[in-house]
Amino acid sequence: MKSWSVFLAEDYLRCLAECNELVKVEDPETEPFKSKERAIEILEEFHDKTINSYSGTTTTSAEALFARFTGEEVSEASEEAMGLGRSVEDVLASLAFRTGALAVEAEQTSKGEKLITKALNHMEARYLGEERKEVPLKCLVEIQDANNILGTLWCNRSEHRRAEEHLKKSEKLFKDWTREHPSLSTKTGEGTDAREVEGEGAEAREKLAKNYVQTSFYLAQVYGHLGLAAQAAEYCAQTLALQLLSGEHFDRAEWAQNAAQLAGFFLSKLDYRTAERCISAADKVYSEKLEMDKKNESASEGKDDSDVGANLLLAWGKLYARQLQEGAEQVDSEEEVPPNSSPVSEAVYLWETLELNQPHEMLGVIPTNFQEARNCFNLAMPHFRKAAEYYALDGFVTEHVDLLLECSTLYKHLSIFEPDIHRQCVMHDARAKPLEHVFKQLNPKIFEGLYKQMAFELGEIFRTKMDLKKETNRPHAKVFAMGAKAVVYYSAYISAVEGSEGKGKRVHSEEERSYFSARFCLAGTFQRMYPDPKNSQDVKHLDSALKEFEGLINYGKLIDPQGQKKYVFGRVANMQRDG
Repeated sequence: MKSWSVFLAEDYLRCLAECNELVKVEDPETEPFKSKERAIEILEEFHDKTINSYSGTTTTSAEALFARFTGEEVSEASEEAMGLGRSVEDVLASLAFRTGALAVEAEQTSKGEKLITKALNHMEARYLGEERKEVPLKCLVEIQDANNILGTLWCNRSEHRRAEEHLKKSEKLFKDWTREHPSLSTKTGEGTDAREVEGEGAEAREKLAKNYVQTSFYLAQVYGHLGLAAQAAEYCAQTLALQLLSGEHFDRAEWAQNAAQLAGFFLSKLDYRTAERCISAADKVYSEKLEMDKKNESASEGKDDSDVGANLLLAWGKLYARQLQEGAEQVDSEEEVPPNSSPVSEAVYLWETLELNQPHEMLGVIPTNFQEARNCFNLAMPHFRKAAEYYALDGFVTEHVDLLLECSTLYKHLSIFEPDIHRQCVMHDARAKPLEHVFKQLNPKIFEGLYKQMAFELGEIFRTKMDLKKETNRPHAKVFAMGAKAVVYYSAYISAVEGSEGKGKRVHSEEERSYFSARFCLAGTFQRMYPDPKNSQDVKHLDSALKEFEGLINYGKLIDPQGQKKYVFGRVANMQRDG
């Protein structure tokens, strides 16, 4: 029988090399895992060969360990046997891990999970137990990798707490190692170890870092599924930062898209500084990607990611639009809300390696007057319009309508700061014109959701114009004309929500509040349209208003038969309070 060191140097490395070559093979679609399955067979055969050839060493090792535990003198031969036994067990564990990892890749999940768990239990007991010793870097990588794979498996099964347990172990391993070895230097243990024969160093350190990127990525997924948005965002930012710092090749378009989406989370928290850094970084990385494509045209063939550029324009527009919205919401508020001064997310701060430009002077400025509001408007609107050139109506109906609604909201918030009522009306005209043009082209059956959104928005626009004209004592005919258009759009929305069943049925709970609001606004519109400029004696609009109010009371009976009036007027009070 060969000596253990020769066995490792010749047979073990030969086995690993053969398996590594098989893993690189691209199999046909009809047999996608043919080469991996062959590699699994080779590893299993070598596992059995190792046990058959060196099984006695583990027994001798156990006897030596028992002698040491009882205080008996341990012979030099027994010490040597004990070290050899441990090395054999380590190789068996490593083989089990490698086989299990390949089995998972070959979609033999149950088999792979069992083998990885068995290997992980051995490695953790061996190196991370009470008598913890210096962990060889190659072994650390395998423990980290094993926890990552198990975490991913549990994540895919929606067992997110179990996934978190493994992923946090993997994270702790990496952080402990980097804290103890700032330069990730390798310390080689004494004796002959399978992992030493493979060679520790740059390759293992690189694998350790790559594994941590995967750990961070899946922790972001786990916390997202657990509803812990802030933690998910931090891990997402950290994953993107790690990709930047690694110096490795990564999909720059995908990176920019993820960074832009992350900006949306920070924007929802009114953290304008961090959101801006996310978008700036996305812009920089995507621009680098475009430059690289120009130099190497063949590299980007077959992959169209031009939507990323449009989405970055959207992100910029939403950043400044949200500032304008916050200012508009504070106009009628008695409490002065201080500006958000929270520091940039720690993980996003790492993106500064990109050498980003300084933020715009308007960043984070919540407008309190028309000039500041117009500045935010002028920063947001060009980005929305540019994005609309890509998301044209022909081909991108949903995205195009969403952009029109964004622009409409932008004008609406700007008008709140405008003191001149005539100019307010002009802004509402700018809202209505593009929406009406597209609304006429929409098929309400195919684009039901968009149809409802636009109908409600147009009803709100013309009701606002009606109120402005009435407030300035414009001729009643003009007030009436605006009211008539509001009636058309509110009625279209109400009919679309009620559907084929018509009145008398409760609408879907998600639409109930807006449905109730539309009917209440419709009743108020009818009321303000009286009298008819063509016939001052005609009270049909008052009758229509009365019928709508009665309809609201009847709708209340569907929800609260015993206290319908209390229900209806409670909803009215809530709408007035919420604006």
